[in-house]
Amino acid sequence: MKEVLLILLVFGTVVLQAQNPYKAEQQAAKKDTVKQQQKLTPAQIYQQRYEERLKKTHIDGVYIPMDLFDCFKVFDEGLSTDAKNTLSNYSLAELDSIVNKSNEGVGAYIRNSWGLYEGSRLSKYFKDIGLSFPEDISMVVLEAYQLHLKGQKLEPKALFQKYKDRRNKIIEERKRKKIGRYSD
Repeated sequence: MKEVLLILLVFGTVVLQAQNPYKAEQQAAKKDTVKQQQKLTPAQIYQQRYEERLKKTHIDGVYIPMDLFDCFKVFDEGLSTDAKNTLSNYSLAELDSIVNKSNEGVGAYIRNSWGLYEGSRLSKYFKDIGLSFPEDISMVVLEAYQLHLKGQKLEPKALFQKYKDRRNKIIEERKRKKIGRYSD
């Protein structure tokens, strides 16, 4: 009896698969999708993935803030009181040093975990404002958060402009000295 049921189950599965009128269409659609992906250049694949990342609330299990003030919420919830006190006591020069001259720490965390290099909704937020260099963005976030911790008035537009001007000055200096991509 068990053998008959097994044969019926196996045979029935085969019959059901054979009777599925959409199976051939589904397989053809799957093949077309694979063919389309194979036709994409590496740049197109990168752009496709980049566009997908911009829409995600989480990347690799890490929450991605929506904007500058959402960054504050993440820090308020995630940083210890000691870390907040230490951060609020840094001078801007010290803050710049730990953000831009180190591959560790909170600056690197912001750049890597929040998708500033590979794209995220936070990188898009800042790009729409006119800031696209991950080092500048992490510095803006930390300087603004430091003002927030100290209870000082934050003027986001002025802060954003400060870092735009700073980046433009760096670019002009590199052009003048013909450094990097400006060496041609």
